[in-house]
Amino acid sequence: MCQHAAALRAAEQDLATHRQRHATLTAWLHNPTHDLGARTALAQLLGLPAPADTPTRRFQPTAHNLKADEYDGIPVIELDGDQVIAITDDINQALHAITHYGNDHDWAHINITADRLRSEWVAFEWQPEGSECEWLTIDAGPGDHMAVHTYRLPY
Repeated sequence: MCQHAAALRAAEQDLATHRQRHATLTAWLHNPTHDLGARTALAQLLGLPAPADTPTRRFQPTAHNLKADEYDGIPVIELDGDQVIAITDDINQALHAITHYGNDHDWAHINITADRLRSEWVAFEWQPEGSECEWLTIDAGPGDHMAVHTYRLPY
């Protein structure tokens, strides 16, 4: 039995490596942030089922995946050209970040004060490929899946 133990351990290690690569590949194939055509082509090349055109799915927002500006670690995003949000639960951080955003975007005409900030819980959802927007915010509550606290400044 001892003569086969080393071979068995090597085979188990190879299987673990294969499973990890499979998990990484599967995650990439089903990640809606990657181009659907590329994901489909790779799946076909590997003989795997084509990924579905992913319906909406919640995600944890970052400055990177939102393509947002960031001020002292706080993502700030302009929505629909008439409001801006800062992703934080601290009103002072939100006010600081939005003020810097306003300064960088020549908002001399907009009054940025704490009393104008609206505290909200929202969730961010990816939209299907080809949609007008990559993602949307939806109303959420503090206990909701992937909900984040924001401060919104309408202007």
